[in-house]
Amino acid sequence: RKRPASAVAGDAAAPSPASTGPRAPSGAPPTWMLQRAQAQAKAQPHAQQVQQAQAQAASAEPAHKRSRTEFALHPAVAAVQEIESQLHRQGGVGKVWIDNWPERFGKLGTCRAFLESRSERFVIIPGTGKSYTVALKASL
Repeated sequence: RKRPASAVAGDAAAPSPASTGPRAPSGAPPTWMLQRAQAQAKAQPHAQQVQQAQAQAASAEPAHKRSRTEFALHPAVAAVQEIESQLHRQGGVGKVWIDNWPERFGKLGTCRAFLESRSERFVIIPGTGKSYTVALKASL
């Protein structure tokens, strides 16, 4: 049996011209194919980032198994805290001495150079020779 022409036109297997979107020039892929390819190209970098993050998370040790040194403060933050602590005990102005500065914080430079680089927090008051006193900027 043959189906009537009206049934063939409404068949889901045969897309209607209206559902395929605008026609591309002959030989070119339809517009919907181009749009899908563009969407996939945009999504690809994000998918790669997600895969990389998942791989890193899977290979990382759980927090309870990490050593305490991984949670240690950045050396500059630790140095500032120690200096500020000493100065607070002296009323905001005084001499600063950090035990083992070269081993602990040497990559930050000398203690004086470090203090000078933090002029928003500390003021250096020159003394005689190489001597100096440090003040918390907030206490002046």
